[in-house]
Amino acid sequence: MTLACDLRVAHRDVRFGLPEVKVGIPSVVEAALLYHYVGLSKAKEIILTGELYPVSEFATQGLINRTVEPAQLRAATLELLQSVTACTREVLAAQKGLFETWLNHGLQHGIDTSVDVFAEVLRAPATTESIARYGQSRARS
Repeated sequence: MTLACDLRVAHRDVRFGLPEVKVGIPSVVEAALLYHYVGLSKAKEIILTGELYPVSEFATQGLINRTVEPAQLRAATLELLQSVTACTREVLAAQKGLFETWLNHGLQHGIDTSVDVFAEVLRAPATTESIARYGQSRARS
């Protein structure tokens, strides 16, 4: 489930792995996502051994966005969530869609789609309101 999340916060005692192979079940969707974060060689090791690895082993690989002390897990997660939810639903949906386009299609298609999505989101009333609020908050700073 962790690999399907957009953002991941973990405490230093967390261990990651795909232990399904140990009970005779292949890893499927999560395994297909894993190599994007840890590279093909490490993904094969994790998938084929079924072992659990400390979160510290993935600190520089992009699997975890933030690693915190156990007592800080909830606060760090809520802080990250607050940053994301401060954005409009329209822009978040558009940006998530663009991530998928960039990952699954060629560069030119990604660029063309990005320009179209930008124009569409820019016309949304929520975007106009958000730009105005942002401008007002910057003027007060």
